[in-house]
Amino acid sequence: MSYDLFFKPRNGSLDRAAFHAFFEQNPLFTIGDAEVAYQNDATGTYFSFGWQDIEALEGEDDGPESNYQISFNLNYFRPSTFALESSPHVTALVRNFDLVVFDPQTHGMGEGDFSVEGFLSGWNAGNEWATRSVIERHGIDEHGGLVPQSEIHRTWHWNLYRSQREAALEQRGIDRFVPTRMYVRLDGRVTSMIVWPDGIPFESAPAEYVLVIREELAPRSFLRSRPDRVLVPWSDLRPVIELHGSTDADGIVALTFESVPRDVVKFVRKLPSRGSDFTILSPDRVLDAELAPTSTIK
Repeated sequence: MSYDLFFKPRNGSLDRAAFHAFFEQNPLFTIGDAEVAYQNDATGTYFSFGWQDIEALEGEDDGPESNYQISFNLNYFRPSTFALESSPHVTALVRNFDLVVFDPQTHGMGEGDFSVEGFLSGWNAGNEWATRSVIERHGIDEHGGLVPQSEIHRTWHWNLYRSQREAALEQRGIDRFVPTRMYVRLDGRVTSMIVWPDGIPFESAPAEYVLVIREELAPRSFLRSRPDRVLVPWSDLRPVIELHGSTDADGIVALTFESVPRDVVKFVRKLPSRGSDFTILSPDRVLDAELAPTSTIK
């Protein structure tokens, strides 16, 4: 199940070389002969543009889309952020080559001008239908889950701009870890988690859980260090944050020390070793809870 659009120049023609050249400066696009694929590992978002040689297909297909050189494909049964992330790339392509669209979806844009509003409403309508249909028939398996849309957008926005935040800190000469925000299944429910290695200074939006990686600060047993990892609720970090942290207007928490203070070393080392039985989920499998049938599973 997918959302498909077709594009062609409003006037004149477009060659494959110019189409490919448009994507060359963006490392998130992989350019193939007939497909240009987008894959953002930071957010889990993916989609693709296709190219067809109209002259080579002459007489083979008399459907409306046969007159359009460029196609666009975005899967359904995905989080709402897939449309938000792909929309600027589609818009940029349309504006660069002055393209018109053929949208065959039932409540789509039809043939003519492309609009961001039409794109988002069309994909969202199809995605809601697909999500409800799949869940009603098959439920949600252990590799996926449902969380509120506000949390999906928070996680996506953080991960989308995480590398920029990290680069900005480096430019200011600040050595501070900026963790990826991820989804995990823990005790039968989907929740958010970040990783905190060895008590180092970090900057992050709060998550429900923190996976503390202990290597240099691993607890000692019989004069030997035993590296491990401990999953703790974010609230357990409150003493450290209150003493060494700051919170900005957006709620972003930063541990502002340069080297790990003794009390933080002690805090990390004294965390009780316990099992952390969780499963990391791919972000494309974590869906907006608002789109699911009201009787849905967790």
